[in-house]
Amino acid sequence: MVEASRKRRVRIQFVRSVRDGSDSKVSRKSFPMAETTIVVSTDGYFDVYPPVTRTNGDKPAYRGRVAELGSAFRALDEGLAVRPSSPALAEAVTLWSAVNGASALVGGMGGGRDGKEAVETK
Repeated sequence: MVEASRKRRVRIQFVRSVRDGSDSKVSRKSFPMAETTIVVSTDGYFDVYPPVTRTNGDKPAYRGRVAELGSAFRALDEGLAVRPSSPALAEAVTLWSAVNGASALVGGMGGGRDGKEAVETK
């Protein structure tokens, strides 16, 4: 007589989340500069703060997507395509801050990814 073996079933959603890394932790890298402090997250976003000491819970003046720093930094899953310590990322953040930092701090670019983007007026 052959006994039926019980096979353990694994939920497909769990297997997918392990495979695509969606349950991994988000890493952040801060880039302090004279005019701004920009914090880039591996989940594909960056936050712009004034160049003063922050406390937990401070809201950024602007939230952007890493694609704004350059198309080479956006991965297919919308995350960060390079290491947070990448010299190319540091250079892109510095350039973005020089061009857009002051405007982002005073609200000239809206809120960014939170859905409160600036509305162009004519």
